[in-house]
Amino acid sequence: MDTFSPVVSLNAWETISSYDEHSTSKIHNVGLVIQLDKQYDSLSMVSNTQVSRHLTNFLATISTPIRGTDGSTAYHAQQGEHNLMIHPAPMMKTFRERQERALAPLVQIIFQGQQTPFSPDLMGEDQVLVYIIVQPIHFSSKNEAYKVSIVAEKSVADFGPKIPEPSVVSKKNLQQVNNFSVIGILINFLRFLFRSL
Repeated sequence: MDTFSPVVSLNAWETISSYDEHSTSKIHNVGLVIQLDKQYDSLSMVSNTQVSRHLTNFLATISTPIRGTDGSTAYHAQQGEHNLMIHPAPMMKTFRERQERALAPLVQIIFQGQQTPFSPDLMGEDQVLVYIIVQPIHFSSKNEAYKVSIVAEKSVADFGPKIPEPSVVSKKNLQQVNNFSVIGILINFLRFLFRSL
């Protein structure tokens, strides 16, 4: 083709936008690392290999485990037509795999074993745009709850659903899609991010 001919269409923008939405991925990846007391850098956090009962309960509440061909475990959650894969660093076999799968996604969950200060500067990762910090605060067989907070880069616009005030979320509320959902927040952010690229 040697020349281009102009095409005029009143709904061109809608057509392009519709096509763009169609090609957006419906599978999203999120990394998860554990921050223990006195851990202030990504290498020490990624080195954690112990899986606590608190982490197991949290993951079981929001997702379903699946075993990879390499023997490591990831967690799957679905909301609507969107699938979320959570890659917990402690459940991966090698340090390199933990670095590549848990630290590479644009969104990370920082699961704290205790109340420990967190800042994105601790991670030294330039590509991560949002951290969701989850801290178990009360455990009994019937009353499990988590303190959930979000730390986002300044360039990231607000996205929902909003975390309720106070930011203490019961195990029951973690599963609710209409009220508040960790999975909803993760998927909404990733969708927002891909639309803005």
